[in-house]
Amino acid sequence: MLVRLSRTKYAAWCDACLRGSEVVATRAPLVARFLAIESLRGEGWLHAPPPGLPKHAHEEAERSWSGATYCIDCASSERMRAADPRRRAYDTAR
Repeated sequence: MLVRLSRTKYAAWCDACLRGSEVVATRAPLVARFLAIESLRGEGWLHAPPPGLPKHAHEEAERSWSGATYCIDCASSERMRAADPRRRAYDTAR
């Protein structure tokens, strides 16, 4: 789960093990959420939107990181890789 701590600070909690990420802080409040999401993705955190959403709702959940979020260790497990639709698409394209 992505958590807003202030106008310019965000952190994430792993939904599997409840580990917290480092606080991502920026001086620009308008792009703080976007920069936090990009930073967490770069570190290896995985976001898994709720299954069964319509396409437009799924895209919005991806943009805002609403839904389950997993730390690096939990995201690297086989269960998390199997749940990631991007990973399934990559594996079937090979």
